[in-house]
Amino acid sequence: MDALGRVLSESIVSDANLPQFNRAAMDGFAVRSSDTRGASPTNPVFLRIGRDCISVRTGMAVNDGYDAVVMLEDATLREDRLEVTAVVHPFRNLSRIGEDVAAGDLIMNEGHHLRPPDIALLAALGISKVTVYSKPRIAIIPTGGELIPVGSRELEPGEAYEINGLMAELYIEKWGGVPLRRCIVPDESRLIRQAIESELDADMIVLIGGTSVGEKDYAPRTLADLGQLLVHGVRIQPGKPTAFGIVEDKVVICLPGYPVAAFVDLYLFIRAVLKKMAHLDDAVPKVNAILSRKVVSRPGYLSIVRIKIEGEAAVPLMTSGAGILSSLAKADGFIIVPEELEGIEAGQTVEVTLIE
Repeated sequence: MDALGRVLSESIVSDANLPQFNRAAMDGFAVRSSDTRGASPTNPVFLRIGRDCISVRTGMAVNDGYDAVVMLEDATLREDRLEVTAVVHPFRNLSRIGEDVAAGDLIMNEGHHLRPPDIALLAALGISKVTVYSKPRIAIIPTGGELIPVGSRELEPGEAYEINGLMAELYIEKWGGVPLRRCIVPDESRLIRQAIESELDADMIVLIGGTSVGEKDYAPRTLADLGQLLVHGVRIQPGKPTAFGIVEDKVVICLPGYPVAAFVDLYLFIRAVLKKMAHLDDAVPKVNAILSRKVVSRPGYLSIVRIKIEGEAAVPLMTSGAGILSSLAKADGFIIVPEELEGIEAGQTVEVTLIE
């Protein structure tokens, strides 16, 4: 059960046949097919019970002396004899040894993403354990003195519930990782540093908030002090104040505090890294739709536009407003306007990335 959704880290070769014996595929009578030659409703063949044929049920082992099964519909018991009214050819209604899987067959390759039927096949072969790639352990560190845990108490003026960490946790788990969501860290360089250092046993660290260039935006500076600050600021709208770095060979990604910007980073960056770490396919669900009205974007930036799907139409909701969380809840997906464009005209076919 634990293997569902996991990725095999080794190929699997069967050491058993499936089925392991000749198996009746129907309720009826096991026979020698040659004994039924010429049988028909007007010219039945009579076989002796126990010598020329035996009664079998679906899934039952069939003795080597018999090579076919006559269905109940084509046979009638006449005391100690069986009246057969249909010809059966060799291996008719009979599953042969190794017909499904033969010993030595390659069952699944390394990198295979295990689904319920895959696990059922492994179980049928008597394989109770498989070796899979570990799920990436992703530490989530929300920062901000104005944040309080969801449901802890009512908000005071200037406060906000910490929801970016919640959203990150939900997506990381959905995408195949193990989220390690930590307590909120105040806007203090020393405390942020300690929080990062305490999570270096994780496979990746996601730091949320404090990524801009303000006085209390400590995340990029702390990352530079601890290791390498590779990138600070990307040409994406929303999501510009994003930072990437490495601390002791661990990837650290700093997300902006605005929820829509954090969402964009989760989809464009966190998902890609997590899927690669987990050896999972990164195919994001997408659909094509017709843009219902013109979208204006900022040249030089990738613009992420929230979209509502109505029939075959893609209806733009918002092109800006990184703090308008309700726009995400109302959206079915988003489109990415290339940085070389100033927008997309109404009537154009656009590719909508669906929000999972």
